[in-house]
Amino acid sequence: MPRTQLDAARFAVPLRRALRVGDTLLEERRGWILRLRDGEGRVGYGEWAPLPGLHPEDAADATTLLDRAAAAIQPKGSVADLPTSLRFAVDMAQAGLADAHGESSAWPHSLPVAGLVDEDLTSMERIPSHRWLGARALKVKVGRRALDRERAILAALDQRLPEGVSLRLDGNRRLDEDQASSLVDGPWRGRLEYLEEPFPDPEASSAFALREGVGIALDETLHEVGPAAAVELEGVRAWVVKPTLVGGREDLRAFLAPASNHPIEVVCSATFETWLGLAHLARWAARQAPDTPAGLGTWTWLGASLAQGVARDSGGRLRPEGVAAGAFTMASLPWGPTPDWVEAAAWTRCGEEVP
Repeated sequence: MPRTQLDAARFAVPLRRALRVGDTLLEERRGWILRLRDGEGRVGYGEWAPLPGLHPEDAADATTLLDRAAAAIQPKGSVADLPTSLRFAVDMAQAGLADAHGESSAWPHSLPVAGLVDEDLTSMERIPSHRWLGARALKVKVGRRALDRERAILAALDQRLPEGVSLRLDGNRRLDEDQASSLVDGPWRGRLEYLEEPFPDPEASSAFALREGVGIALDETLHEVGPAAAVELEGVRAWVVKPTLVGGREDLRAFLAPASNHPIEVVCSATFETWLGLAHLARWAARQAPDTPAGLGTWTWLGASLAQGVARDSGGRLRPEGVAAGAFTMASLPWGPTPDWVEAAAWTRCGEEVP
């Protein structure tokens, strides 16, 4: 059996604005690019970028974990004991290697992407020209401003968004019942797709959904209690799935299996990956739920990328020549680092060579 070699190189990508995750404030996105090479010289790339404050992996353990990954990908190895974010990265590299062998199947031409609004929008005049007005769905972070201010923002969006654009409100477990009731009760209610994680207690969120007649979405709850328990909660319209908290494609199939007989929408959600990780997420989402706007709007934080020169417009559609809004055009996504980056990177060989 030909050996597969694993190399890794560090990266740091600046962010356009600071990102707060829990108690951690980030100004750049750090991680490792994995490179798998087979005996025929073909390569596949993966992105391993555990997010501080979300993933438990410690950068101090990176060398040990990468050595374990190098052993796990060999014919008698298993990735089952690797952290989920590293399993995601290894699976991404293996998918790239399959592409190099012409073994991958085709994916849909494009993928709708939900816009993400978490800035303050202090000037209402900014709303008509906001970068995401072309998207089919807009996710608005709530519970971060005065309630009157948030209602005013939602009212302005309702007035100025085109017909058919839905709103996803994300409470990040910061709301109380009065706030939640107020945020779903307004002229924008007809646009409301769901209210995501309004309260820390999932049973309270479920009861609220049934009482108010609105759908809720599970994110943190889903990843904390697991899919078998989450599927029992009533009033749930969507699961917001972060693949880097689950693992590779086989892990994701097993994770989503309990929802297969329920009317639950699966929304793929990013954890602030670079374009390489976003491309792999888009590929998975395009196969899993091709008509559901994916939660990949985090690309607006990227101040630079390992893959330069990909055209993107104010609405979020990517394609070689540039632009319409609200989707990723799959053929234009960067499936590997740029040649210049690969040549300049300081690659480190992981683990022992297996003959």
